Amino acid sequence: MNHVYTADEWASLLGQLKAVELAPASVEGQAATWEGLMPGEVLATRKSRTCLAWAGDGRKYVLKVYPDAGRAGREAGVMAWLRAGGLTVPAPLAVGEHALLREFVEGTPLKQTSDSDLVETCAQLGRWLRRCHEIGADHPAAGRDAGATWLVGDMNFGNYVVGTADFLLWGIDFGDTRIGDAYDDVGEGIMRILIRPPAFTVLNWEAAVGFIDAYATADAGGSGGPRVTGGEELGPARQRVIPAVQRAFVQMAAWRHGDADMLWAADTFPETWGRVVAAAERCSMLGM
Repeated sequence: MNHVYTADEWASLLGQLKAVELAPASVEGQAATWEGLMPGEVLATRKSRTCLAWAGDGRKYVLKVYPDAGRAGREAGVMAWLRAGGLTVPAPLAVGEHALLREFVEGTPLKQTSDSDLVETCAQLGRWLRRCHEIGADHPAAGRDAGATWLVGDMNFGNYVVGTADFLLWGIDFGDTRIGDAYDDVGEGIMRILIRPPAFTVLNWEAAVGFIDAYATADAGGSGGPRVTGGEELGPARQRVIPAVQRAFVQMAAWRHGDADMLWAADTFPETWGRVVAAAERCSMLGM
């Protein structure tokens, strides 16, 4: 066993797992395999106890265990829905009252993106997020509120990887998913780009503009048009995101116990963003 679980705890967790509806057909009849999984490297302990789980044939999975009941089931359901819609999300395989077993995606975390790849990678993230919101908006639960969708809920770059096998961007963590305004995710995404170390560089601002532009203009991919953003052009999208980014900075300040730098960033963002967007528009007109 690893240091997170005793043998009895591990056996109990595996015993509660049941196949996820909409899981790949290949998982049928694999309950015996799940029962034989062995715990591996611990990946996270803050919001969930998450670790690798190894099968006897060498395949590895990810097991997440939450302290609160039902959260694993919500995450599994949203991931299954998004994956069925064609989004690059690891397949949720089995779920229990507190535990979720999902596929492991081999890849490079987005937070390790090099400076040379940052702008294109953030544009890729914008397109991925737009598709995520479009699929989420078609979920029956989201349809109860006009303009609502299932959110990622945590745009931390550690929740995304670029796949080793396919070089595609994958969203791998939906533990904070909830129904809400799509621009809550978009605003946090820009905030996360801007504070990427070293924070607030010219490159980060350029990547943030590329992210919102890619989100606003991405092909909706078959759900009847850009329902989430209302078909906005770049100008309206760039303006609409401002209060969402400010809220994200304020929330980050709270997470950091009153971080004055994050509160300063929230206050000054509209003015700085205006200058950055104006510069981007001039470059666009000059064909740069």
